[in-house]
Amino acid sequence: MINISDELKKEIQEYCHVNNITNIDDFILKMLKQGFTIEKFGSTPMTKIQEKIIEKIVEVPIEKSVYITDNTEILALTEKINLLETNLKEELIKNNTLTQEITSLKQNKKNIYGEL
Repeated sequence: MINISDELKKEIQEYCHVNNITNIDDFILKMLKQGFTIEKFGSTPMTKIQEKIIEKIVEVPIEKSVYITDNTEILALTEKINLLETNLKEELIKNNTLTQEITSLKQNKKNIYGEL
């Protein structure tokens, strides 16, 4: 069906040899499919998944008392501590979920030809 020039055959064989590609026919077929896909749909840039780690520093003002005179101050501080702990746990859960999603996307990343 197609006649490939001897010069092109030689270039392909040399490329396959340098890159340890053993099945040259499969490689040529793969390149033909990719080239046709580019011709058919046009070339598009590959998108990269970028992992971003966001560090959030939160300052919480705490009233400093030299002497605690009653239990209401202790209860108020305890409530603030519990609220901070809850917020911190929620942030850790969000970060863990994002990390899992990023890992999943990296593992399932395909190129524009549908190959892993």
